[in-house]
Amino acid sequence: MIQLEIGNSNPFATGRPYENFLDISVQIALDSLVGEFQFEATSTPVQQEDFPIKAGQACRILINNVAVIVGFVEVISVSHDALEHSITIQGRDKTADVVDSTLGGEFGKNQQTISLVQFTKEVLAKAGIDGIDVATTVDNMKSFGVGEILDAETGDSVFSYLEQYARKRQVLLTTDSNGNILYQQASGIADSGTQLISLPNNESNNILSAFVTNDISKLYHQYFVRSQSNLGAANLPGIPDAEQSTSEQGIAAFDSIIRSSRILNMIADTSSSSGDCTERALWQRNISRAQAFQYNAIVQGHTTPDGMPWKLNRLINIRDTYCDVDGDLLLNSISWKFNNKTGSTTSLGFVAKDSYTLEIAEPIVDPDSSGDIDISDFLSFIPE
Repeated sequence: MIQLEIGNSNPFATGRPYENFLDISVQIALDSLVGEFQFEATSTPVQQEDFPIKAGQACRILINNVAVIVGFVEVISVSHDALEHSITIQGRDKTADVVDSTLGGEFGKNQQTISLVQFTKEVLAKAGIDGIDVATTVDNMKSFGVGEILDAETGDSVFSYLEQYARKRQVLLTTDSNGNILYQQASGIADSGTQLISLPNNESNNILSAFVTNDISKLYHQYFVRSQSNLGAANLPGIPDAEQSTSEQGIAAFDSIIRSSRILNMIADTSSSSGDCTERALWQRNISRAQAFQYNAIVQGHTTPDGMPWKLNRLINIRDTYCDVDGDLLLNSISWKFNNKTGSTTSLGFVAKDSYTLEIAEPIVDPDSSGDIDISDFLSFIPE
């Protein structure tokens, strides 16, 4: 059951529940910072005058009494005829402020060693964003050293400014179920108690519908990353000048399934070492792979067999004969839905389990490879 609680942004406190909805949709994703929701209700004209939900109110979205979004109502739309009013409520979690806000002046830490978590907290404070905590599940994440962080300028998006440093550390800038920032990588944690099945004449089938997409139109044979010049850092002892930094620190990662004529050249978001460029090239290749392969399944209800809401960043075993998928895939998007005609369903989006890591099932190949494609190579890479 999906619940909307109004008037309390504390994820551990109880607000005023409101459940009389005709249609509900709640979406979260591993590679999106902001969770979103939309509720549709109806009322008679007299009831509408006392409708308890107002734009700007703090709220929580719960699945079986477990919070999945903590944020604010942002949009209320009302339409009516002689018999009834239709009311649509839309909102996002607290991290929407990070996406929407911009920095009002220069901000940089060129002369300081600082962790990504602490750096993020200082950027949020500079932007005037409060009420959002910052954490990471990544152990021993490398701090940024002198000269690695460049100034932001007036008008820079807080989200894009932070994301460029998340990419440099190959972590995902995400939100948790309480509306806070959480830096994480693909967990590799398997949900051993859950399996999705769609097999011929099988009584255990629990997939209502599914589809798979393999789109290689945005994949490349070579991902070439060149370090961005850092004029401020170039003057520091032991750091080469900007021209040398840009020309010498170029690294490529390769993908043998793509023809050799497809090449993507990139400039690193910040001044980077050759090691950083290597990891950035690998990261971009695997993110591209993640976007190329998508498996989506719709299941009944809103929870896993243990009664808890589905969780992002979990490996789920899938056996789907019709889509030719048999193996563990990484859950990277969830859309809980309720409709008074179709009932409760959940749409689950999956990618290959190593899509967000620096390792990949297929080895890096020699750059002189012909790049001839056998599409079966691409498909077989996905499920083991």
